[in-house]
Amino acid sequence: LNEVNGSVILSVLSKEEKGYNVLLPYQRAHRPSGGKFMGFGPEEGADAAVWAEYIDGNYHPKNIFLSGVSLGGATVCMAATLPLPETVRGILADCPYAEPWDELKYFLKKNYP
Repeated sequence: LNEVNGSVILSVLSKEEKGYNVLLPYQRAHRPSGGKFMGFGPEEGADAAVWAEYIDGNYHPKNIFLSGVSLGGATVCMAATLPLPETVRGILADCPYAEPWDELKYFLKKNYP
């Protein structure tokens, strides 16, 4: 695990120890998601909204919080602009990127030097 993934896992474990249920899906084109292309946020925001609807409709929780780091932070911010169930009580966005082009340039430079 890299530093970001490790901190996310520790955060999730901490929440589970405190009695929260945690859904931690992979984003498009990440690990076993099966996707081939990253959307850099907009499509993933819609995915997060669908997950929230699914959780609300099938498990009927009192509270749902959407949380993400980096691209995940941008994703939950974009999900916040969409219709969400009333049980979504908060959005926790840690270090979301501000400009998609900056994120894309970083990704390309890192993966295609």
